[in-house]
Amino acid sequence: MSTLRPRCRPCTLAGAWLAITLVGCGSDPEPPDAASETEATSDDASGEDTDAPDPATSGSATTSGSASTSADPDGGETSADSTGDDASTGEDLPPAGRPAFIAQGHMGRTMLSCDDGHTWVANQSLDDATRCFEGIDCDHHEGAGTGLSVSDDTLIVATWGWGTEGRILTSPDGVDWTEVLVGPTFAGSAFGNDTFIAAARVPWRAGATGDDWVELPDSGLDEWNARGTGFLPHDGGLFIIGGGGAESSDIVLSSNDGDDWWHPDAFPAGCGTSIRGIAYGAGTIVIARGADDGADLCVSSDGGVQFQAIDLEQTPSGPPMWTGDELVVFSSQMRFTSADGTTWAGEAISPAEVRIGAVARSPDGTYVAHRAGWMVWYEQQRMYRSDDGLTWEILPEGAFVGSHPIRSLRFGYVQPHADGCSE
Repeated sequence: MSTLRPRCRPCTLAGAWLAITLVGCGSDPEPPDAASETEATSDDASGEDTDAPDPATSGSATTSGSASTSADPDGGETSADSTGDDASTGEDLPPAGRPAFIAQGHMGRTMLSCDDGHTWVANQSLDDATRCFEGIDCDHHEGAGTGLSVSDDTLIVATWGWGTEGRILTSPDGVDWTEVLVGPTFAGSAFGNDTFIAAARVPWRAGATGDDWVELPDSGLDEWNARGTGFLPHDGGLFIIGGGGAESSDIVLSSNDGDDWWHPDAFPAGCGTSIRGIAYGAGTIVIARGADDGADLCVSSDGGVQFQAIDLEQTPSGPPMWTGDELVVFSSQMRFTSADGTTWAGEAISPAEVRIGAVARSPDGTYVAHRAGWMVWYEQQRMYRSDDGLTWEILPEGAFVGSHPIRSLRFGYVQPHADGCSE
């Protein structure tokens, strides 16, 4: 396994998973697009970064979102979010494992839902007592969650850290995690073609086992910081990375699993930044953006050669998804759907107090989501569940632990564990 030599003074942090050595740097880039859950971002202390990768709703692609992306088991169209959801159609038999929703949050937080989103278990973090943004900037921290991806089988890959060295951890069950790489800051990861790619200006790649990470050639992003990533099951499979900052953005794609990267011929300004997630469906690539400036969606119907801007009634607050019949993306209080990625129709969700942030969908059609907003965590944290994406249930007290902000949600399959999705 290849690793990078730490550039800064190391410190040791005892986590809920294991004791790990982390590296802190004096100059912090902006966190992975923290706009959806936090609905605010801070300026980079170094002055070079004012946007962030979105691990899928508050921080991308996801972000994220990632995105991190899981391909449809049958090779068909599926969500390519870098930090969010897996919307495969479920036409093939599922892998050997328990169906589950997986959540990733700040301060190294993870938890699982093993009962179709009704309750959440296996809540853990690096420090349960710390309260984010009450004296500690969790956007710029070793435990900042930057994205989830899930393999076709039972393997979860999570990227962590922003403003420090980045980490990649893997887990077959969502409870026990293994650190497999300490390297650059990653804007989430994506899975497709039996391959994981972790997004960075210089990306890293591993096979389906997630334990053989190698450094890839420079992606050629015009901007240094990656902001989101995804896998698109188009014409043999494409990996995509968006990147940039406050002044400009860029997109690169790879048709050969990261060996080479190419740029679109044209795309609207800003498409590589503020990425909520990336999806593919009906032959169309959809990048959802969480910024008030520029396009809400950047879409391509020719495999990423050209993108066009689409404006919605409201700014996306979560990653886009492909259900097998239509594309779906949420703003805080609206659900937007499209059959082709170009024409979208919006409907208000209910009840009125629900605010959709991080969101994921199962192959059977269940949606789960985390409350969007700034400083609405811990006692004010809310988790939601819906059978159609329009009418939502607010989970009751005791259905989950109120804790650190949730930044990414994904559906996948996990191995049984006594403290997680048990037999």
